[in-house]
Amino acid sequence: MPDPDNAALFWGINVGGHRVMKIADLKAVFVELGFAAPRTYLQSGNVVFKSSAGESPEAAKDRIETAFEERFGFRSGVVVHGMNAWDRLIAENPYEAEASDPTKVHAFLLEGVPSSEAMALLESFDGSPDRWSRGGGVIYLHTPNGLGRSRLAERLTRLKVPVTQRNWRTMLALRDMMQPAD
Repeated sequence: MPDPDNAALFWGINVGGHRVMKIADLKAVFVELGFAAPRTYLQSGNVVFKSSAGESPEAAKDRIETAFEERFGFRSGVVVHGMNAWDRLIAENPYEAEASDPTKVHAFLLEGVPSSEAMALLESFDGSPDRWSRGGGVIYLHTPNGLGRSRLAERLTRLKVPVTQRNWRTMLALRDMMQPAD
């Protein structure tokens, strides 16, 4: 029996006309790897799938990245979280009240731990009116004037670890896709 759903978030595909691919082709990679019930959300590399019984999100990530590069000819990082970890990411959002407008709250999912120097630079930057908070493997960002106007969001891409960003609407939609059917 498959384990609970996982969410795979790719970065750097189908954004701004770069590394464009058909989502059906991305979904096919998951089928070829033997993952059950792959479902996509939007055109920017969000896939919910059932892993093989007992396979950890880390092991699934490694297989997905390798197959992706073999199939498409370029490397794209991917973050994979299981349903329990995803629920934790949602529950630990310190900007729950601000998330009533889910386009103003964002999760920057980190692949690795930023250096203390990179974090010190971020902490010393006054990005007002934006606010951020760090959780386990994620930085939450509230941008009252929108992400496109955020000087702080640009700083988060300088942490020298791979990072992919999703707005809160996408975070919630992926959680809903991961919920077991009644």
